[in-house]
Amino acid sequence: YFKSTLSKYSEQSRKRKELTDSKATAIFHVDMLHLDTENSISIETEKHYDSRYIDEECRKIQVFSDTLEALKHHISQAKNSYKILPNPVIQNRYEQLDVFYFRDIREISKRIQSCPHDEKWLVFTDDEKDGARLDAFMEEREIDSAFLSRDTINKTGRPKKEFKNVVEKQKFDSHVLIATSIMDCGVSIHDPAVKHIVIAHSNKATFLQMIGRKRLDKDERVNLYIMLETERHIHGIRYQLEKQMKSLCRLGLVENFDYEQIGPDTWTDIRETPYLSPVEIRLAEDVFHSEMGRRLIYPAKNSPVEKRKTFMYGYQISETAFLSILYDLSDYIEALDEFHDSKDPYFFLKRQLSWLGKEYDEQKWLQYGRVKMEIAELFDKYCASGDSPKDRIWIRKNEQDEFAYKCFALLLSLPEMPKTLKRHCDRFGKPKKLPGKELLNKALAAYHLPFKVSSKSRTVSKGVRETCWYVEKIS
Repeated sequence: YFKSTLSKYSEQSRKRKELTDSKATAIFHVDMLHLDTENSISIETEKHYDSRYIDEECRKIQVFSDTLEALKHHISQAKNSYKILPNPVIQNRYEQLDVFYFRDIREISKRIQSCPHDEKWLVFTDDEKDGARLDAFMEEREIDSAFLSRDTINKTGRPKKEFKNVVEKQKFDSHVLIATSIMDCGVSIHDPAVKHIVIAHSNKATFLQMIGRKRLDKDERVNLYIMLETERHIHGIRYQLEKQMKSLCRLGLVENFDYEQIGPDTWTDIRETPYLSPVEIRLAEDVFHSEMGRRLIYPAKNSPVEKRKTFMYGYQISETAFLSILYDLSDYIEALDEFHDSKDPYFFLKRQLSWLGKEYDEQKWLQYGRVKMEIAELFDKYCASGDSPKDRIWIRKNEQDEFAYKCFALLLSLPEMPKTLKRHCDRFGKPKKLPGKELLNKALAAYHLPFKVSSKSRTVSKGVRETCWYVEKIS
């Protein structure tokens, strides 16, 4: 598979070099009418292809398509073989997880503040900036927290102490422990006080490893909070993986030929004219010296002595890195294909839930509970204090629009509309055309709230009758 990918990338590199080196003849037709003549002239000139045109032509040579199709076949076979094996114990533990969803890390910070102090939180994030921001937020509110990353655990202080606690005691002292993927494997946490796990990560292997850090006892239940990954973010991850694959291919192409430096900035092949442009050779060397490069190569076991030394001398491409990138890339491409077919904004969330054997439930969003409470409080204000019609709080015709607007303003703050109301979304938020009591009652039924909006014609003044609304409690 690597040879297949490498050959495609070689073809793409040759095309780029060919278009970069060649010149295009362009013919411009100049109209001479403004010079009081009906003639026109043609001017020939030479110009270089612009970078956009070169990129478009190179993209026509698909680097990964054939390789991914072949890989998917073997991944599918491996999954089918895995099904006949006994399920690991951790698979059964997924039933002990109560799963919730959220959009932004700020929602988690509010949830942490409202939870009992004796319940600990374990928060995983793939972005160090988000982790540092949440840690700062906890510090501002005097909530005991620690942030573990590759940088912080090597420094003296709370993070280093907490990391040592996790490794040696399988516990942590702080109320909230925030960590990057540095803690996704190799450590276990045996602490019944850890009741909440937050995961903001999209990689399947890392996602499942993060859940497995907390060892669950029999009948123990834990809340799991999954962050919504948007289609744009998944596209960004796919782009980064393709970038890593291209870097791997650059190093692989350089590894296949020898060259020597004949000047301060000039490289040439000692055997044949290289099909890599000087720019790509320079980019390959930049990759070699980067942090990414250290993950893509490893020292070669047997380096031929007769081979002329280059920056790849003594090193070879990591097959493990190639397979890992290719596997992740195929997974993200498959997910994006699902999105393009379904246009479902929660496509990746549902994919993550399937890893746990769970199904999507629109009422599991964190904001649902808060909004339900606010809707209940609003209806309680209008609810009759007794069973007699005299005790009812009547909502007159000129007040009904304001009442409906308040209700649906709360519904608009939900992460997702109830299914019963989705087809009426185009009417929400428009004071001139607000939904009536029938849709209000559908919303109340969707949230399982014990209220109902009814109407009755009654005399409001001498000789004037109106259809008024009132709120009643139902079983």
